[in-house]
Amino acid sequence: MRHPTTLIRAGLACSLALLAIAASADAFDKVLLKDGRLIEGKILDEDRDGAVQFEIRGMEITIPHSMVDKSFVEDLEDYVPKDAKEAKYLKKGWVLFEGRWMSKSRREQELEQRAKEQEEAIAESRRLQDWQSALEVETDHFIMKTNVQADIAEEFAFCIDAYYKYFTDFWSIKRGNSDKLKFFLYRNERDYLRLNGMPYGVKGHFSPVTEDLHLFYDHLDPEFSFDVLFHEGNHLITYLIDPDFMYPRWMHESMAEYFGSADMDSRGNFELGALQYGRIAAMRAGEESGRIITPKEVLLTPHQAFTAAHYAVGWSFVHFLMESPKYGKKFVGFFRTLPKNSDIPAENRPFMNGTRKFVDEPDVLAALEKRLGRSMEELEEEWRESINNNYQDMPAKGYYRAAQLALFYPQDDGSHVTKAFDFFERAVQGGIEDPTCFRRYAELLRKGGIIESRQVHKVQDPNPAHAWEMITRAIELDPVNAYSYCEAAGILIMDSEVQDIDLASQMVITARALAPNSGSVRGLYESLVDKIRDVRKSRKAAADAVGTAVWRIQPAYIETEERPEHILDLSTDDIRERIGSGEFDGNDWAFNGVPAMDPETGERPPKEKWDSEWVQLKDIPWFREALEAAGWEFAEDAGNDDSTEGDGAEEG
Repeated sequence: MRHPTTLIRAGLACSLALLAIAASADAFDKVLLKDGRLIEGKILDEDRDGAVQFEIRGMEITIPHSMVDKSFVEDLEDYVPKDAKEAKYLKKGWVLFEGRWMSKSRREQELEQRAKEQEEAIAESRRLQDWQSALEVETDHFIMKTNVQADIAEEFAFCIDAYYKYFTDFWSIKRGNSDKLKFFLYRNERDYLRLNGMPYGVKGHFSPVTEDLHLFYDHLDPEFSFDVLFHEGNHLITYLIDPDFMYPRWMHESMAEYFGSADMDSRGNFELGALQYGRIAAMRAGEESGRIITPKEVLLTPHQAFTAAHYAVGWSFVHFLMESPKYGKKFVGFFRTLPKNSDIPAENRPFMNGTRKFVDEPDVLAALEKRLGRSMEELEEEWRESINNNYQDMPAKGYYRAAQLALFYPQDDGSHVTKAFDFFERAVQGGIEDPTCFRRYAELLRKGGIIESRQVHKVQDPNPAHAWEMITRAIELDPVNAYSYCEAAGILIMDSEVQDIDLASQMVITARALAPNSGSVRGLYESLVDKIRDVRKSRKAAADAVGTAVWRIQPAYIETEERPEHILDLSTDDIRERIGSGEFDGNDWAFNGVPAMDPETGERPPKEKWDSEWVQLKDIPWFREALEAAGWEFAEDAGNDDSTEGDGAEEG
């Protein structure tokens, strides 16, 4: 188990969620999730193929029993009493509330109290989100300042204290009565970058000048936040071995990667030596492109020239040494005593606001060869044999991790984004079952790359159709993740073949219902609602301008040809004219973005088939007369015959 304290957090979140139900006169069924969230809607089936079939604001979702703690049926409209006692309660007008029968007035009193407590809790949460009012938590070894939720703060406090205790013992570090260290945990990436002036891509850092540890909580991928904690925490520990000494970059980063993959149990004990499959995937990609570097090159690379490739090979080489029965203890001793190694000349050099003792990479390499009793060439030969024996299996999650790592190191030419696309697709093709992977890939596909305030690297055209496939899979794997529904809404808003504004509205409403107390979800919700409103306005304006429906046309083509571009924003009359001129015929495909408005009532008619999917012109009655006039010959059973849809859909 990687981070068992999530169980602690779930328990705390449960009590918070139970306070978060707003007062309402309506009765909703409820599902209490194991992560502590309590969601309202209507239970359609409590046990359908091992899952609860649940409806939220008109959208059905399937929640596996593995995610459900309890479910409460409170909508009594179709309720059948289980026994005479329940029949009596129903006759008295009582209601069910979280498994208990009570009068309506009592339920409303409880809901009013909860609504008041919720309002106070939200106000306090918003106050603490301001960094100036951030929460302070004191642990055995740290003073922690944070603007995350209290339950998340407690989890990180437990982990950083456990990490500190374990690894100061590992390296025999004694600090005596020194002041407690400072740990800053930010509620999101934006706060972290803004308050620390860090460039986009940096996920955390340790400052040896102020002895402060800084990182942010990633709501979309909480597990990764702990990886960063353990990596940056190792930089802190390495600093404490000798605060006046500057370890070479390869030792600092490679050891941080090795210890950053540690597994922690519920007692704060650590298991070391896990493989970093993301780094292995990056190494393999380097081999495929002929750009692999050697451990010797890594060990001789100066601080400023270190790249993602150096991280990967450096971790691999250190992992080989640490896990080797022949070299493990010797390398640990070499690392611990490096500041006092008499074989390595050290000199004081300027560093930030003072000086540090620095050593040169070639001198460290020579001392390492002496300590291990092997030349670098001999060590590299053993390393290659080790990776050939131990790196055989590549799980799909390794490629996902490689995609994440690629994006951590922005390149001016955008090559890091191109690599990320490749790694994401390999993860998907490899059968990954991680919903976060599908969601992140969907976002990349929706944008065509990275489009952020601090970084813009658009390396391909947006692909909303593939993005929709990915986010659909993410929702299948985790049907109660609010962020996936927000991403789905963003995809459905796009002007593309998957555009569906009504469904986008349902998606954002569902997201809000799944995470009613999340500030980040609330922000996404408000932004998406504004975008949906803007799209509706623009579509209405377009419809009003042409006085009729707004169509898209996909000209028919065969698979061996390049697909023609869509022709957008055509009125019904425009299409009839182009049929008459011979530009369109019955084989071309049409999709109606805005159904025609009734000129008398101003209302839209019920949806037709072509309002939700691509249909050939020959199968749309509105164009039959124009096609006949142009000489198009209809089969006897033509019209709305669905039998022609399959072949045409493959062509169009």
